[in-house]
Amino acid sequence: MFRIKKDKPLEDLKDFGFYYNDNIGQYVYNFINSPLTVNVWNRKLNISDNNCLANNILSAIIYKLTKLGYLEYIEDKGE
Repeated sequence: MFRIKKDKPLEDLKDFGFYYNDNIGQYVYNFINSPLTVNVWNRKLNISDNNCLANNILSAIIYKLTKLGYLEYIEDKGE
């Protein structure tokens, strides 16, 4: 599981095409109804679709975030 590093401001996600949805308290990158979301409270990334095209596009976003030092891998302990 990935999350945004704690030393990176979540507002920077807007530079990657995310927008903040105040109703759900998450940053959202919506592509073909396949959102990639970042929870504000724990900074974890969530992908909520298995669409192959969407996953390829979202994988590119995840790659950019990783390459620029925004993401870190964490063990999922069922939290």
